[in-house]
Amino acid sequence: GRAVPIRDGSGTIIKWFGTCTDIHDQKMAQERMRNINRELEHSVLERTRQLRELSEKDQANIQRLKEIIHNLPMGAVALDEQDTILHYNDRFLTTFNLKASLDELIGTKGADLRKAIKGSSLYPEQYVQQLERIVASRLSSMGDEIQLRDGRIIARDHMPIFDKGIYRGFLLLYTDVTQERRSDASKSEFMSLASHQLRTP
Repeated sequence: GRAVPIRDGSGTIIKWFGTCTDIHDQKMAQERMRNINRELEHSVLERTRQLRELSEKDQANIQRLKEIIHNLPMGAVALDEQDTILHYNDRFLTTFNLKASLDELIGTKGADLRKAIKGSSLYPEQYVQQLERIVASRLSSMGDEIQLRDGRIIARDHMPIFDKGIYRGFLLLYTDVTQERRSDASKSEFMSLASHQLRTP
């Protein structure tokens, strides 16, 4: 409230004139704003903490993925949903005689990698088209075989990765099956020859 004195001609106060304003609503609004700001600050701090925890978990998961891929007994490369290379192992490099150092290809596009590998394949265009079709389908594909120019046979497994139904990328595994295929061919040849000998008097 505010009071103003009313004086007569001699300067003596004869009465007071006062005004009162109800500021209850204003005070309540200010208190609500303080509470909202406190809640907002608390929410921001809590969300920051959650994001930090998620980031730490993501980093731990990425490290775990790297360790798993590094220790696999076959060539392996993991790519994300944008077809960007996340990680790969030494066996992958040696399978295709790639001269890159480990980590050199991380962050590059899978299409560039397919071009580099294509030169090793006996049927390069077929290799690229088949792999791009498999990746686009987002379906798993097991045991596809690639014939390399140097005579080796490589089995390829493609596994899409989903997290709670959301596509997150894929894992490619490459296994040299040359010895097994040669062994199978030798067995088949032996059985054919034995069968022929047994039929011939």
